[in-house]
Order: sequence, then C-alpha cells, then structure tokens
Amino acid sequence: MATIYELTSDYESKLSQLGEMLIDGGNVTNEQAIELLDLQDNIGEKVINIGKFVKNLDASSDAIAKEIARLTTKKRGIDNHVRALKDASVAAMTSLNVDKVHDDIMPVRLQNNSQYSVFVESVDSLPDKYKQVSYTADKKALLADKDSLDVQGVTITKGRHIRFG
Repeated sequence: MATIYELTSDYESKLSQLGEMLIDGGNVTNEQAIELLDLQDNIGEKVINIGKFVKNLDASSDAIAKEIARLTTKKRGIDNHVRALKDASVAAMTSLNVDKVHDDIMPVRLQNNSQYSVFVESVDSLPDKYKQVSYTADKKALLADKDSLDVQGVTITKGRHIRFG
C-alpha cells in the first residue's frame, strides 16, 4: 500500500490536473472524479490507521514511563540504603578512631575526598564577587500582555496539533 506522502502527492497532482483541465474549458469525467474521491478515501483510511498506531505507541510509552517511575523509586530506595549503610560504617569507624579494617576479601579504609565541598547557608550574606546572577524570560507575564505587547525579539504564536481518538 502507498504511503501517506505518496497518496497526498498523487491527490495534489490529480487535483491540479483537473483544475488545469477545467481552466482550459475541459470537462471532468466520472472516472476522473471517482479516482480523485478514491484517493481522498485512501488518505482518510491511512490517517485513521496512523491514528490507531499512534494510540498504540502512546500506550506503550505510558507503560514504559510507569516502569521507569517504578524503577526510579526502587533505585532511590537502594541508593538511600547504601548511603545509610556507608554513613553508619563511617560513624562507627570514626567513633572507634579506626582508619582501616583489614580483610582479604573486603578491606575497608577511610580516606579524604579529592575535592573540597562548599556549603553556603545564605547567598545573601556573600560579597557580590561570589554571586552569580542569571535572568530568564517571564513567559507567563509575556502571555498575559500578548494583546498589547510590542517588544522586539518576542513572537507569540499558537500552533496546531493533531488529536487522534
């Protein structure tokens, strides 16, 4: 079966030919009209089948998203458990003042991190040289003023989409 692109191209071509024929004073035969209607029906069937396929893909995507959410939750739980076990081990070794535990299979040792960590309680208390400033467009405010907006570099459009089902 032809693709939707081929069907659409054929339809546009035949419609153009019939239009030229009418402009030149010719008449459209019943066969030509039926052929054009058949192409239109084929395009309709193709779009409906595409809609069914898209719905199927949407369902698969939703199922995958739910599985990702389930696995993400499970991973987060495992990672939290690992962190808690490591923290407990560090606390125990630190309180006992032990840096190494010797074992042939699983030797354990405490070591210093290779990088420094920085924690800032309040950005407001920092001198300006230690602050970063960033700006973003307030799109909600721009949309609220869309009828009277006259700002160079801002375009507000309303697109179209296809809805199946």
